[in-house]
Amino acid sequence: MQISDMLKMEYPLISVIVPIYNVEMYLQACIERIIPQSFTDFELLLIDDGSSDGSGAICDAAASKDRRITVIHKRNEGVSVARNAGIERAHGKWITFVDSDDTVEHDYLKRLIRKAEEFDADLVTSGIRFDYGDGDESFVLEETGLKSFQNESDFFDFVTQELITSPVAKLYKKAIIDENGLRFNPSLSIGEDRDFNVRYLNVARNACSTSYVGYNYRKYTPGSLTKCEYPLKFRYDYQYWTLLRDFTHNKGFHSPTTEKMLVNRLFHLINDKVMSIMETSMPLREKRSLLKDTFNEVDDFGYLAKQKGFIDYGNNVIKNLVLYRQSFLLSLLSVLFYGRR
Repeated sequence: MQISDMLKMEYPLISVIVPIYNVEMYLQACIERIIPQSFTDFELLLIDDGSSDGSGAICDAAASKDRRITVIHKRNEGVSVARNAGIERAHGKWITFVDSDDTVEHDYLKRLIRKAEEFDADLVTSGIRFDYGDGDESFVLEETGLKSFQNESDFFDFVTQELITSPVAKLYKKAIIDENGLRFNPSLSIGEDRDFNVRYLNVARNACSTSYVGYNYRKYTPGSLTKCEYPLKFRYDYQYWTLLRDFTHNKGFHSPTTEKMLVNRLFHLINDKVMSIMETSMPLREKRSLLKDTFNEVDDFGYLAKQKGFIDYGNNVIKNLVLYRQSFLLSLLSVLFYGRR
């Protein structure tokens, strides 16, 4: 073997990190779609997060056939710790994450790295094909040049992408992750991916997107995050909003467009929570209690109230409340405009 080949094996250009937990039904397909990539200068890190099914054996069998594969067996600590273990072991200049029940197309790595090197971007994002089992739907991003995060308009265009919150279908610079000590937060049971992304965007210089769709996201996996209900979802959504607000304001972005984006996100976050409570069949007393608990978590009603256009948003809340003929309309509005009790 030539020295150049040995160096490529030790220092590949891309590290592909796959966190794994009890997915033996889908794991083989995931691995088999990564191995024959048209771009070959990569390592595959399979992080077995304490699987109790045959996932670990599938990983070991794959590693015995391809020296680019490294398997890490560890006790079960969750997807964030598993991804972090992959980051710690990664040798590549770039990192991409693939979920263990998903697959990628033959040119996936090639298309992402070509875009990254063309623009010297700190982040590359791409589209996703959602597989629902009985059909699929492609979410295609706009093909862009380099978006500078020092430019408010560029920042706004990028941070409002629908897929910006997911860690998959992206290419991250390993140096930025290491130099800033970025890791997934294991204390978050949901929202850990968008929390990581917002902190990455806060220190990245720029990013670009490709209209290429080479990531296949399985939406019907039993027990997957998209199929589970989380009582704490509102809390995590609100925490994410505060991160996004701090990110934009720390960069000195206060234009009407950016403030409208923040107001719109917070308002709909609260409104969606209110409507989800109202649509239940629980007694009115319980609804009031849930509303009170929700509002007690929010410290930014003052921010909403002082923003131009909030009254228009508030009118939508009133219309929704009237539509459902709920008797707590006045108490809800008093909370919104006069503070919590």
